[in-house]
Amino acid sequence: MYNKNSLNVKFFIFLSFHLAFISYAQDEDTVRQYIDFRRSDPNNLPPIEKYAQPKEQVFPLNWRNSGTGVWTELNPKVPRVNYIGLHFVNKDTGWACGGSGAIIKTTNGGIDWTISETPINNNLLLKIHSYNGEIVLATGYDGIILRSSDGGENFVQVVSGVGNGIDLWGVQMVNNTLGWVCGLNQTLLKTTDAGQIWQQIYPGVGQNYWALDFLNEQFGMLVCESGIILKTTNGGNP
Repeated sequence: MYNKNSLNVKFFIFLSFHLAFISYAQDEDTVRQYIDFRRSDPNNLPPIEKYAQPKEQVFPLNWRNSGTGVWTELNPKVPRVNYIGLHFVNKDTGWACGGSGAIIKTTNGGIDWTISETPINNNLLLKIHSYNGEIVLATGYDGIILRSSDGGENFVQVVSGVGNGIDLWGVQMVNNTLGWVCGLNQTLLKTTDAGQIWQQIYPGVGQNYWALDFLNEQFGMLVCESGIILKTTNGGNP
């Protein structure tokens, strides 16, 4: 039997979903223009200005509330860049880093965030780490290493000794003075003065080094391209 009311309800539901999809797609397009994409072909990259977003500018939150009851979506009022690295030293204090050289910090478990001062505007920061919240290190594209000695409020760039195109994908402070960084083209760097000076270490495997993790000063693991995993039990010494 023909039911006009039923057809009207179905049409209304269809129209609502259609409009919601259009709105979602527009939101996604708006967000994408501020995202730094992971480097794939260094010789075929779009102009850096296309994805650069002034880290001083704060965007309103336009995402929909997840409402899962398991994860809580925060509205930190921070630059709407693509955040890649995240690290907490305790349940309250942590940092995130990402596009346009942006680093943000929280001291109340992510409820509120402040924008840290960094000397770069266009490079993508990939990882950030601290041992106890005093010295904070961040790494990124083109050999970038940033260092903070005031708990991640202000950062300065230090010399990494690697050239452009060497993206640094891993960083860890093992204690107050000892730290490690790894990256593309068998790049492995070590510091013994809390990140001020870095020396190149040669594990002997010619691969990209994607991540590292040290349990203590002696025991560490390094994951590489092509399914290779490296291990040290003597602090990375030859």
